[in-house]
Amino acid sequence: MGTQARVVVLPQSSAVLRVEEIELPDPGPTQVVVKEFASGICHSQLHQMHRPRESPVILGHEATGIVLKTGTKVKHVTEGDTVLVTWVPRDAAEAEAPPVTASLNVSDGTAISENVFTWADHTLADQQYVVKVDPGIKKDVTSIIGCAVMTGAGAVINTAKVRPGQSVAIFGVGGVGLSAVAGARMAGANPIIAVDLAEDKLAFAKAFGATHVVNANDQDAVEAIRELTTHADELSIMKTMPAGVDFAFDCIGIRTTKIRALDRTLISIPNATFADMELVNWAQCDRMLILTQIGLRYETTPDQLRHVLANLREMLYAHPKIERSTVRVRYVGYGPSSRDVQIRVYALTQEWNEFHAIREDVFLRVDQIVAESGTSFAFPSQTLYLGRDGGLDRERSEAAKQQVADWRRRGALPFPDPAAARIDDLAGTLDYPPRGSVEERRSDAGETHESERLSESLPPNQSEADATIDKR
Repeated sequence: MGTQARVVVLPQSSAVLRVEEIELPDPGPTQVVVKEFASGICHSQLHQMHRPRESPVILGHEATGIVLKTGTKVKHVTEGDTVLVTWVPRDAAEAEAPPVTASLNVSDGTAISENVFTWADHTLADQQYVVKVDPGIKKDVTSIIGCAVMTGAGAVINTAKVRPGQSVAIFGVGGVGLSAVAGARMAGANPIIAVDLAEDKLAFAKAFGATHVVNANDQDAVEAIRELTTHADELSIMKTMPAGVDFAFDCIGIRTTKIRALDRTLISIPNATFADMELVNWAQCDRMLILTQIGLRYETTPDQLRHVLANLREMLYAHPKIERSTVRVRYVGYGPSSRDVQIRVYALTQEWNEFHAIREDVFLRVDQIVAESGTSFAFPSQTLYLGRDGGLDRERSEAAKQQVADWRRRGALPFPDPAAARIDDLAGTLDYPPRGSVEERRSDAGETHESERLSESLPPNQSEADATIDKR
């Protein structure tokens, strides 16, 4: 004889849920019938509700309950045992056969599940998705162990394998995020930084083991994390103090995942039905990439090339609108007709017109540095041109050689990078805006003028993602 159950059903062609009274069949050899105490409600169900379906669906994948019936091959639980129902097989490696995915006959066809269904007062599940627990556990809050706890704590302990003393940041402290906080505490992580938009959730996170909390409504979360994790006793290859956590966990249940790309654009990767889309938001650049490659004539001597490289780097370190930590000027190879130098830096602006002005200024200074080093840009090898070649500037070539020789004598050859003290001395020493320009006059007079934004957007420190967070 079957078991009467009330089950939530998601129709094939509608997102409006209905409750059906259904008779569950008797369990098969490896199945278990469970009377539920409570079921978790997961953000995953929203994804199921919003994407196309080919049949009705039965929902839910975490619950607590008591065993009513078992199949003939079920040995690890018996009638009357308190159990968790979860979507992850408990012992897949030792199973004789793959677990049976639950399905039910409902009024408009056969409803399928993602392994199990728990939005019901009774459920029918394969034994691999049923785990025996202490009968004295709380019967409501433990229902989320089957998903939220396994996801959050499991990511910290089993996937990342966080070790004692390693630093952790957790973005979003709903059910999954709090479980990640608890997992980090169990692993001995320090510091454990919780980031959210709600003060009550951050307070809850501290109770679960967070050592620090950051409200992203009030401050830049990334900068706050860097301040909390700066290693004052170390220097990176860029001669700066390293900062940042060993592991960061994204536990935010919003519609999109946002990634800061290498060109500093903000890429939104929507979930659910938008999973195949990629949205690039230029308006959310926090700085803008200048990337170019110049080719110098093959007659350029190694010391002339060193002179060019050193002066290009000094110019960029000195420029007040260039992010110093991103300066990269390197001799990158041999082109068909040139010695190739790549310049890659970030301009400190979020405005389109200002970016072009900064880049123009940098390029003009590059031209000047190349000329002052006594060399010049290469002509493409496939171009045939006739003319009297004046050759290289002997006076400037000799001056460049003497400069490099002087660096060597003083032990000050700025390769692979200038000394940290030299970089500090150079900071902001170039005149920008250029001396005598209209922009300089405006700046001295405290005047402002409208600049073209990339697009109408939210303020730089706020995005549409800031407005919502998983309520689990």
